[in-house]
Amino acid sequence: MHSEPALDEAIDVNRDPESADTVELKLRDGTFAGPAGVLTMTGADRAANIFASGTADIPGVEIDGVNSEDGADQPRGDVLIVKAPPSSFTVIEVAIAVR
Repeated sequence: MHSEPALDEAIDVNRDPESADTVELKLRDGTFAGPAGVLTMTGADRAANIFASGTADIPGVEIDGVNSEDGADQPRGDVLIVKAPPSSFTVIEVAIAVR
């Protein structure tokens, strides 16, 4: 019997306005089943309130001062390293296969 990989997520909130965070995910009981999806949001103004604009829940709407980048990072063996830029919110989604 072959089971489908499980999806899991990690979130990094980097409040430092000058330094990037290094996020390291290491698996003990599974293997990465492909590249990790990485979504990062940054903003020019830390005080930006996307909920006040009334557009926070509308997919695809651009908000002044908020930048979004969608990408992928490739794990190396059982380790995945992602750099989160200064003043950012990063969601990392990975598929994990049981060993």
